[in-house]
Amino acid sequence: MKFFTKSIWYYFAIPSRIIPIVLLLLGFFVGILFLLPSIIPSLSHSPTPGSFYDSILHGLFLQNSSTNFDPRKFQRILFWYCLIFGIGFTLSSIRYAKSSPSLFEPADSKKLNRSEEYSAKNKKLVNVFLILSVIFISMSYLFHYVQISYAFRNSFFLGERDFTSMAEVILNIGRGLGFYTGFHNEQATSYLAHHFAPLLVIFLPFSYLSSSRLFLAWAQIFYFCLILIVIWNMVRTCALKIQETYLILLLFLSNIYLYRMLTSYHFEILFVLFFLLSIHSLENDKSLAKVFFWTICTCFVKEDAAIYLSIYFLGNILWILGNNFFPISALRVRIKSIFTTKLSSGITGALEFKQSFLHINVILFFLSVFLFLIGIPSLRKFLQVSPEENWWQIWSNWGDSGLGILKGIISDLPRVLKEISLGSKTVVEIALSTGFLVIFAPRYWFYLLCLFGIHFLSSRLWHNSFYNYYIYPILPVLIVSMLRGLDFLKLKSNRHFLIPILILALAFNFYRNSWDTNFPFALPKVDHSRLELAESFARKIPSQSSVAVQFDLGVFLSNEVAIFPLEAINKLILSKQESGPLDKKETTLSKKSPNIDYIWIDTNRGFSPYVSLSQIEGWERNWLSSGYQVLIEKEGMKLLRKLDSIHSRPQHGTPQP
Repeated sequence: MKFFTKSIWYYFAIPSRIIPIVLLLLGFFVGILFLLPSIIPSLSHSPTPGSFYDSILHGLFLQNSSTNFDPRKFQRILFWYCLIFGIGFTLSSIRYAKSSPSLFEPADSKKLNRSEEYSAKNKKLVNVFLILSVIFISMSYLFHYVQISYAFRNSFFLGERDFTSMAEVILNIGRGLGFYTGFHNEQATSYLAHHFAPLLVIFLPFSYLSSSRLFLAWAQIFYFCLILIVIWNMVRTCALKIQETYLILLLFLSNIYLYRMLTSYHFEILFVLFFLLSIHSLENDKSLAKVFFWTICTCFVKEDAAIYLSIYFLGNILWILGNNFFPISALRVRIKSIFTTKLSSGITGALEFKQSFLHINVILFFLSVFLFLIGIPSLRKFLQVSPEENWWQIWSNWGDSGLGILKGIISDLPRVLKEISLGSKTVVEIALSTGFLVIFAPRYWFYLLCLFGIHFLSSRLWHNSFYNYYIYPILPVLIVSMLRGLDFLKLKSNRHFLIPILILALAFNFYRNSWDTNFPFALPKVDHSRLELAESFARKIPSQSSVAVQFDLGVFLSNEVAIFPLEAINKLILSKQESGPLDKKETTLSKKSPNIDYIWIDTNRGFSPYVSLSQIEGWERNWLSSGYQVLIEKEGMKLLRKLDSIHSRPQHGTPQP
């Protein structure tokens, strides 16, 4: 048996001197992963479809020998690549540890075999190539994002309910209309009644940099880059070697949940940014002003942000009290030492548990609770923006109020356990995406378990599965817990195992990614004839006009055109036809939109998920009898103009070229 185990270490171990080559190839593959969606469509139409190269292409990257890109196969290749080399380097580290007098001897004092050493000149060269590799991955990531954003636009995928409507709210801020929206409620009102998100205002500068509504996509990538910069600052304080830093950056860049947050085009990305800044300031900066500032900013991203912060600070308080007052075994003393280092060691060295830090967390906890229960509701009342629904309605399946929900949960524990067990697959998926590093950061378990419970007990399916951007409440803590877990594994006695562990963490991450058919997104097919037709129609609409537009057409209008949903303008027209007094809802809309100059629809190839095309055709007859006439009609696409929009008032602009 001893000979057998020795043969595993000596014959299956992979020499550590080839680690730089393995890492560079891995970085190259990750960079290619984000370029494949643009490469595959052109390659899959090879002039020699029966060639050996084409057969390999179809076998590796395409679904069922079709031209649809399947990233899962490439993710599985990356999984096996990392798994094989991760195990090989782990065995090499075990062999190295066995040859040392003690496994727990500090790694820096151990002497490496000369055959596994490389010169300082080679180290410098390797470092240069690793930096170039990170740049290559970042550029391919950015290129993919820009390309997929244009592809979504050109394929009519950026619909009004999220992308176009959000862009319109931001543009209305610049027009002096506040947070006015006609999309998110039955009545035209402030978006703050839908979501209390006053920090949407920081998206406004990007609307001046681009005349296209894609400015929201460019703002999204800007704030995503800021998130990466914050992560980099956290990683930089870890005192990692460049190869270890390289691997942890790969783990973040290939994380599917960060990618989903970016490509959702939702403002909740600000929550991730400001929450990370709050945590980073709390754990590294001596300035309390910074901590309070970032905490308050996080609370004003969305109406439910404060409750998540309060859970986080409560978790910190419980962790500190637990470490101070509960008896600790000899084994736990060693683990606790990780979390008692000084702040100067950075984010991966845990906090020094002392009274001042406890007091700060207590203050921040009560501040968050105050903002959630009193501050934000009072501000909404002051701004006269009554919420459409309160936060508790997400759990309306358990009760009608906070106390009712709590009573319903306590009185039906079997149902609670059933709901939580149904979410076990989601927990495994998220843990895999972190490379299981989160397991080694118990300080954050309280927050994560609370958030899992909150989401799994929700009545909404997209909460249960953390669908798309709904991952935002736990994403910042996942990022920090990955770094804390890395710090746990970076004990001096186990330092030489860190690179193999990170490679295995990447293997788990790629294995999770291989379950998803849309990471990265494939480029959607573009109907070029419809695209050209839509762009030509958009050019016919003068700037400074107001347009009621179908679900998938609004993204083609410039920022100078105000847009409304068809439902709102149709309701206003019907109320005018009845010649009765306008109720409060219609009055609000009429004040904000005294004239709807144009109506733009596509009843042939248009996409309308909330209102059927047949219903739109029925509305069209009412529009034609209410002072609108067809200005242009081609292939089912129609542009209607209000007859008195020219004669009753001066034009606000000229047709766009």
